[in-house]
Amino acid sequence: MRISEDPDPYGTSWHQILENYFSSYA
Repeated sequence: MRISEDPDPYGTSWHQILENYFSSYA
């Protein structure tokens, strides 16, 4: 697991999920 290489593959994914999650309720 590299942290300072490039953006975490899960970093964007979990962010996208959060955005979609809140968008559904917003």
